[in-house]
Amino acid sequence: MSGVRVSAIYGLGEEVGSSSAGSAFGVAGQYTNGPFGIGAGYYQAKLGKTPADFGITNGFDCATGGGVAGDTCVKTWSVVGNYQAGPANLYASWSHVKQPLASAGAAVAPLATVFGKGVGGQFTIAGTNNDKIDTLDIGVNYALNSQLTLLAAAQQSRANFIGASKGKLTQFNLGADYAFSKRTDVYALVANLHATDMYNPGMFNQNGGGSVGPGADNSQTAFQVGIRHKF
Repeated sequence: MSGVRVSAIYGLGEEVGSSSAGSAFGVAGQYTNGPFGIGAGYYQAKLGKTPADFGITNGFDCATGGGVAGDTCVKTWSVVGNYQAGPANLYASWSHVKQPLASAGAAVAPLATVFGKGVGGQFTIAGTNNDKIDTLDIGVNYALNSQLTLLAAAQQSRANFIGASKGKLTQFNLGADYAFSKRTDVYALVANLHATDMYNPGMFNQNGGGSVGPGADNSQTAFQVGIRHKF
């Protein structure tokens, strides 16, 4: 299939006396031509009176700093692409996130061992002193046959912290998926996430509520196996 697709969203803030507080909007475009596809998008959210009004990726809230309801708290630009080369599906994406209301943190090394907005949330992705994040994601899904697919991917996020050194998160993933039928498959995945000069929130501790993660400049390796059935 080939063609162009454009979409847009707008969310009302539903704040009494303010037309912008808690609001959000986004636009995106996609182009496909045979085995090739590319897309781009932009998203922006304004600070609301409650966290639910401005939640962003992974359930974390915008860095609020000294902002007030109605101030822009997050801007996100993204570009994605994929190419089907025989049995291999190659893909890549890049995103740039800005948090205009981030402010310099008071914490210094050693960094916190617990992450959550209630304990500062500094020196981590979407933390209170993280004003810019660039993330690159590349990977390939290779179909050995009609049932077995091998998976490999790598992601790196570079985070800028106000008044401090930049940090880096690097993750590598390997996996396999075996389809018993069109509706049922089993999978196995292994991933390693390493932090440099920033806090590692952990791959399965990212709930923003104070869960204990690997901590500063540490690594975490996770294994996951499962079965899926589509009803």
